[in-house]
Amino acid sequence: MEAFKKCLEELPRKAGTAHSHVIEWLIERLRDT
Repeated sequence: MEAFKKCLEELPRKAGTAHSHVIEWLIERLRDT
């Protein structure tokens, strides 16, 4: 799981704020489980 989160954090932010928002939402979902 840590490796997956690290991968998400290292993704390029080319897509802008919408992309980073989705990543943050995903991390929150994963943390809830």
